[in-house]
Amino acid sequence: MAMVSERPTYYSSMKEFRHMITRPFDVKRPAALEVLILLILCAVDMYSTVYWVRTGVATEANPLLAWTFDIHPVVFVLIKAATFLPSLALASFLARKHPAKVTNLLRFVILAYVSIYLVGVLGAK
Repeated sequence: MAMVSERPTYYSSMKEFRHMITRPFDVKRPAALEVLILLILCAVDMYSTVYWVRTGVATEANPLLAWTFDIHPVVFVLIKAATFLPSLALASFLARKHPAKVTNLLRFVILAYVSIYLVGVLGAK
């Protein structure tokens, strides 16, 4: 009687685990690339703002967020993240039903965000 060795379930569970980790970055989903670009832009904006304000090079231009630095920079990070993470999650959800509309809207938001960021950084001389 010949024994047929089966692949351990470890391989299938690792494949599932890898898929679970990489799934949010799967650019085959509608508007996933745009959401990822906006996530990176928001994170860079947030980090650069904290760095420049803490080093005294700049001040927070948004009066709704400027007070957070009086408390602690972590408060700024939490409130800033609370403004863009739900929006990106909603955009990702809506892209399933309206991929073309959401993708075009996110591309416009990316251009506007980069433009406003550059005006703020380059105009603050």
